[in-house]
This record gives sequence, C-alpha cells and structure tokens, in this order.
Amino acid sequence: MKRTILIDLVMSVWVMLLIASCGGTVAPAPTAPTLAASSAEAVASTNGEHVALVNGVPISTAYFEAVLARQQHGAAVADVTSLEDKVLNDLITQALIEQQAQQQGITVNDEMLDAEIVALQTLVGGDAAAWQAWLDQNLFTADTFRQELRAQLLTAQMRDWVVGEVATDAIQVHARHILVSTKEQADEVLVRLNNGEDFVELARLYSLDVTTREEGGDLGWFTEPELLEPLVAQTAFALEGGQISAPVATRLGYHIIQTLEFDTLPLTAEKQEQVAKALFTEWINTLNDSAVIERYR
Repeated sequence: MKRTILIDLVMSVWVMLLIASCGGTVAPAPTAPTLAASSAEAVASTNGEHVALVNGVPISTAYFEAVLARQQHGAAVADVTSLEDKVLNDLITQALIEQQAQQQGITVNDEMLDAEIVALQTLVGGDAAAWQAWLDQNLFTADTFRQELRAQLLTAQMRDWVVGEVATDAIQVHARHILVSTKEQADEVLVRLNNGEDFVELARLYSLDVTTREEGGDLGWFTEPELLEPLVAQTAFALEGGQISAPVATRLGYHIIQTLEFDTLPLTAEKQEQVAKALFTEWINTLNDSAVIERYR
C-alpha cells in the first residue's frame, strides 16, 4: 500500500477516499479475525441502541457518535445534518464491504495491522508519547484506532479483489456534448444540428458545461466507466461514429451527445485509477441496491 494512503489514514479520511487508493494484492488469512470478531466489535450494539441495521447487523449509536465526533473535531461544520447523513452512509457502506469480505474469506490479520501502525507511528514522531498524543488529539484510543485501521485496510483489500488488474489498454470513445437545462432547449438544438448547423458553435453558444463549452463540448477520449454521468458514457459508446443522440436526461440537465470515433488506446495511470474507482463504486452501489438496510436517524 502506498505511503500516501497511510497518510490519509493518519488523517482519518473515510472510506470513499479509500476507493481511490491503491492497495497490494489480496491475500486471505485464515487465522485472522473475521467480521464477527473484529468489525462487529465496532458495530455491534451492546445496549440495544443502534442507528441502522445492515442485513441484520447493527451499527451502534455509540460507534456512530464516536465517528461523527472525529469528523467534527477541529473543523467548522456548516451543516451538521448533512455530515450526520454522510457518516451514517459511510458506516453502512463499510458494513456492506466487511460482510462481503467475510463471505470471500478476505481478512486483515494482526501482523498486517502491527506493521501499518509501526509505520504510522514513525510518521507522527516515532515514540510512544508522540503516538499517544496523536491518538488523543484525534479522539482515538489505541483500540478504536486499531478497529478503524482494520476497516480501512479491509476496504483497500476488497477494492483490489473487486477491481483486479486494470488493463493497460482499453476501447475508448472520443465524443462531445451540448448540455442545456430543459428538454425543449435540447429539442431545439437537435433540430438545428439536424439542419446542418455546426456542433462546435452551438456548444459554445448554449452548453452549460463550462469545462467543455469553449472546446465545442469536446469530452476528449474516455472509457465507459470513468465519466461522472454514466448515461452520457453509455450513450456515447452506443452510437456510431458521427452519430448524434436524442436528448439524454441526467441530474445535470439534457445532453445532446455526438460520438466522433473509437479506438483502443493505452490508459494513463490516472485513467487506470479512474476506471478502478468507477468499478468499485459501481460494485458498492450494487451492494446497496440488494441490501436490507434499516435506518433509525
């Protein structure tokens, strides 16, 4: 695991940042604690109070409040309700990941934890006093930090298991789009395109996408998983070269998409990471869709 990931862990960055991390190869350890013996210590409710049930596994109020306190610690929080929702969503995601890890026999053993903690101790000063001061400053005990670290390392291992080796080459599409706010506007733009008006000029005139507007709506080359709006990518890949789509509705508005060309191209390290992140996010969304989740806040 890259040292930058360890720095993120020291700063207690939560699970969605780990989605963008790079871990080592998955190595199941049969003698390591399973979900029931490790993460369950963090999520199991000892007093009957919990904030959610994830496939029947409780997330305790005490654990939720401890994580929330760490998220709020030393930071100005403008919208506490939004932060509470984010923390609960992250805990639900972590519970789903750990349940899947248990099913696959993927674990984090004590030797792995000890090695990471030694490396982290070095980053914050190297001696026991400096390490304890960092734990205190960030509202951790040695045990709760170990639980958090186990969860984060397990997430990184599951990411590697889900994503596997990302290919160095992939079919990519070169496409462009015009984004407008209403279906009526999109229909008008489409009529003008079909009447022979220039795509680049119409994009510069009407597109709401400030990142591509001045380039005539050019989205560049991309693989299907990497765009933030999956429907735009799916449409671009479904079209023939030169073909223009009907209006495509997303949360951003209405897109007119034109596919320019296809090719098999090398993936840069950045694109490989984007593809890996997209694949892992899609897997998490699938887990959420099929899970039985009861929320009590």
